[in-house]
Amino acid sequence: GHITMAANVFFVFYCLNIEIKKENNDMARKFRLPLYVVMFFAAGELITYYLNDFRETSYFIPMGTIVFIVMLASQLVSHYYQGLLEEEKMAYFKKLANTDMLTEVFNRNAYEDRLRNLEQQEFELQSTCVVMFDINNMKAINDCYGHECGDQALKACCRCILAVYGDEGSCYRIGGDEFLVLMKDVSDRLLVQARCSQLILAFRSILHPYLHSHRKECRLGE
Repeated sequence: GHITMAANVFFVFYCLNIEIKKENNDMARKFRLPLYVVMFFAAGELITYYLNDFRETSYFIPMGTIVFIVMLASQLVSHYYQGLLEEEKMAYFKKLANTDMLTEVFNRNAYEDRLRNLEQQEFELQSTCVVMFDINNMKAINDCYGHECGDQALKACCRCILAVYGDEGSCYRIGGDEFLVLMKDVSDRLLVQARCSQLILAFRSILHPYLHSHRKECRLGE
């Protein structure tokens, strides 16, 4: 019986090494150490059994089983945790790739991805409205007040857009001073025009210090 058991153990290790070396199986590599540990305890159990003239067994097998289970459980928890970290990392990099660093709204890459998705959803595409904003005279603001003030002006524009459209649309910065909003579920053209009017008023209110010295215009199109 013990010879058969030893042969089975040898076969298991042989298959395990094949998985590790030829198949590059990471799970098999992690499983090898707990298996070594339980085999060590099993060997201790076998030695004790022979030393006691085949009459008594020890606690090696129960102890080895407990250690084996604990090691496997810790590896599973570690593997699950690493998976969560990878998912969070991927989500972070995806957000980074789709976010404008200055204004923290969506960027051109996110806009193009959204368009590709819309092309596959005909009903949603038909009820989506694109509103484009081109803010003129940004160069004059940068030259007069400095690029830091120009960046603040762009951020103020984004705050205006987000405040006016809220959950009705998503804001994208597609160029230096170019923005657009994708409005979803739009069935009323008057609503689009009303939001544009509200946005122009918001721009004039927040950007009054810049408008005072340099006329700043906003073009709207749909």
